[in-house]
Amino acid sequence: MLKIITNLTDEEMARLKYVRRLYWHWKGSRQMKDGKETISTQELQDRGIAYKEEPYIEYVKRPPHDKYL
Repeated sequence: MLKIITNLTDEEMARLKYVRRLYWHWKGSRQMKDGKETISTQELQDRGIAYKEEPYIEYVKRPPHDKYL
């Protein structure tokens, strides 16, 4: 087993763990389309371009193990 010696207090270690978990689960406020000009599927259909939508699958990631033990 690896033991890491540090000057951090228990409160500081707890804060690091908490912040790490927050960042992992935070979905974010930005969207994929922000800052980009996108062509809608309706516009493509109006111009006679065939567009096949792919099925959307959302995976749930496992949270990382605590590295500050």
